[in-house]
Amino acid sequence: MPIQNALKNKKILVATTPAAGHFNPLTGLAKYLSENANDVRWYTSVDFKSKLHQMSLQHYPFKRALDVNFEDLNTYFPERSKLKSPIDRMNFDMINLFANRSSEYFLDIREIYENFEFDLVLCDNTFSAIPILRAQLNIPVVVVGVMPLAEESKFLGPYGLGILPPVNPLERIKNRLMALVLKNIQAKKSIRYFSQILKQYKIKDKNTPLLNLLVKEADLFLQIGSADFEYSRPDLGHNIRYVSLAEICGVVYTIFVDCAYKAI
Repeated sequence: MPIQNALKNKKILVATTPAAGHFNPLTGLAKYLSENANDVRWYTSVDFKSKLHQMSLQHYPFKRALDVNFEDLNTYFPERSKLKSPIDRMNFDMINLFANRSSEYFLDIREIYENFEFDLVLCDNTFSAIPILRAQLNIPVVVVGVMPLAEESKFLGPYGLGILPPVNPLERIKNRLMALVLKNIQAKKSIRYFSQILKQYKIKDKNTPLLNLLVKEADLFLQIGSADFEYSRPDLGHNIRYVSLAEICGVVYTIFVDCAYKAI
């Protein structure tokens, strides 16, 4: 089948976390796919219902999933404001914003699939049901990275701490030790918590931070931006491809060729 016909007459479900910065970057791609003879529908917060209506895309609101406004977290989780330690707050957010939502997202989407047998799921990079969708539905999951790449690298320090790349062997050793401390001590609570959820779906324990796991579990990961914006990663995952917002619609024609040809 010609590449230009690979993504025509397909059923595609877009699924995003309830945050504008994770919803908006996927709108152009979704509209592009819809205008090229695909049935595109969107599972996300009710906050984006009007925007989806303007785009003429069917909206599936959260049903079981808690619809959290990321701009007002302390209203949804009053106990969060009492956490003074950045480590405690990090674990709290990983558990309550992402891990606990993963099964809820999956159950909603599985119900959607009963009436809308989509060929592909398109998510943002913090949509925590990614590994469950792949394991349970056996449908390709393409992820769009809307924030700095969260993939772990042995050439870098732990993600999110603002640590510059090492410039000598001593700094490399220090960074690796920091990564071990983060994984096995500081973030252990949230890592183990998410692992227990995934275990229910027969997904093996990866003992890795949630955001890194979501990168690894994507069939294809489209990171918005140039590789020059990121620190050098000689061990970059094979599923990752850098794209600009202008290019993202063009590369979509290769998605099924790259990772989902069986769905054609």
